[in-house]
Amino acid sequence: MAGLSSRTKSFCSRLVGQIRNLHTSRICFDEHKCVAVEEVESFVERCMRAVGTPSQHCRALAQVLVAGDVRGHFSHGLNRLEMYVHDIEIGTTVLDGKPEVVKETSATALVKGNNLLDQLLETFAMT
Repeated sequence: MAGLSSRTKSFCSRLVGQIRNLHTSRICFDEHKCVAVEEVESFVERCMRAVGTPSQHCRALAQVLVAGDVRGHFSHGLNRLEMYVHDIEIGTTVLDGKPEVVKETSATALVKGNNLLDQLLETFAMT
């Protein structure tokens, strides 16, 4: 997060807080507000970019998180955005590096994630 201004950090934290509020309040259920998938994906991308995530990773993460919500799996959707932003801010999750195959058989592989974003590891492991 070196090099990011306090204004950028504040902006991203505020946006993530708004998403959390929608998920934890009855607003979504009482008012049935709808937002286009593309808009939500764009929001996630902008938020992740604000904490220094490479563009290609922002897009992949946005698609996975929004798909979780669209399919009704809210535990694996947008509510994870705040966690990812926080983990990047404190250094628990890193933005550069590559996963490593530690051990491989004809049917399985043990992959060392090196503290990268989950979605990047999943894509790596499935290819």
